[in-house]
Amino acid sequence: THMINADLPSTTASQIAQRTEQNLYLGYRAIAGDLVIQKQVAKATAKIGDIIPYTITIENKNPISPALGVVIEDLIPAGFKYVSGSARLDGVKIEDPTGTRPLRFENINLGSPSGVGSDPVKRKLTYFLVIGAGVTEGDYVNTAVAKDSFNQNASNTSSATVQVTADPLFDDSLIFGKVYVDTNKNGIQDGDE
Repeated sequence: THMINADLPSTTASQIAQRTEQNLYLGYRAIAGDLVIQKQVAKATAKIGDIIPYTITIENKNPISPALGVVIEDLIPAGFKYVSGSARLDGVKIEDPTGTRPLRFENINLGSPSGVGSDPVKRKLTYFLVIGAGVTEGDYVNTAVAKDSFNQNASNTSSATVQVTADPLFDDSLIFGKVYVDTNKNGIQDGDE
């Protein structure tokens, strides 16, 4: 929200309020307020080797113009890796993102709420990440933001957190027993073995 103070002697307060309600824009609009993104993760907890589904919803709130060539920049946690071929925009396969950290999903177009542009006003980007072997237990935050054609932030920043937990099979297992060399090959541990 922006406040403009002006001396308008010929305009009454009720006329200004009426024009404000009619979405009178005075040639300035905060670009970062036009696009709103929300990032979600399908699994709150995971183990090393798990594949994690992510969803980013992006919506154009600008009532006048479409948003063309938007880039979603997604800073994934260290040790997580994008699963090749998993990116979908509104359920349709798209090109894999560029980069590794951050991932850059490019050329996303959104129409405007007033109907300008042929693209939907709201889009849903989905993809998968796999948790790598070097990741330790803890919380891992994945943060995304929409960028404009000048590589400036054009939306809020949204994040999703995955808690990586120990895998009981590998991290909490204990194997005990003894090993011996069965020199006489009778399958029984004898006194000298």
